[in-house]
Amino acid sequence: MRKYITDDEDSIRPIHRPLWHAAEEKLYEAKAAIDKMAVAKDRIQYEAGWTQFIDSLEEFWVRFYAEGNDLFTNFQPWAGKVESERKSEQLLQYLYQARHQSQHGMVAVQWGPSYHTFGKGFSGIEYGTVVYSDGTYDAALVPMGPQSSNSFVQRMHGDPQLPIIENKRYKQAYHPPRVFQGKTLNGPSPVTVARLAHSFYAEVLTKAKAKFGQ
Repeated sequence: MRKYITDDEDSIRPIHRPLWHAAEEKLYEAKAAIDKMAVAKDRIQYEAGWTQFIDSLEEFWVRFYAEGNDLFTNFQPWAGKVESERKSEQLLQYLYQARHQSQHGMVAVQWGPSYHTFGKGFSGIEYGTVVYSDGTYDAALVPMGPQSSNSFVQRMHGDPQLPIIENKRYKQAYHPPRVFQGKTLNGPSPVTVARLAHSFYAEVLTKAKAKFGQ
């Protein structure tokens, strides 16, 4: 009497992967990287999130394009329009170049100068505030009501910024994007740019699934 073969419990079993599942995994990784940057408490965490984001985003496109091109004869003309946007849109082209720079060992994020804020969480009267070079300050303060901070002067470390990316081999420079899909971007932060790009590629995936019947 024949018996069914059973799986070894220690073996890693295969599972069915829906269309573009491998590509979509990279979109999830990109979103996780954005979330990491949004809550980062130090620059190492932030820069690691940025590097993960630009890597995951480009890996999404590579997987997405390769699978679609293998499965659908009419995919390439459709995807070609998206590829054209990737080259023409400042923001998308900037991220592509940022990833290229990252692969050469450089983190494509820079940091602005530090500065001081005054009176955050303070309610009352202030006069004669002096900030000294040794990191101390002196101020005459007359509090009024409960205070949410015990420090009138606080140091703000430099904000993350997008640098100009130089491709020295081809003598090209890519400036931080100022326009995306016809809308002006006013000094966008890396997180803002990342969210816009993620939304763009998520929409590409949604449209592809609708068009190709998945």
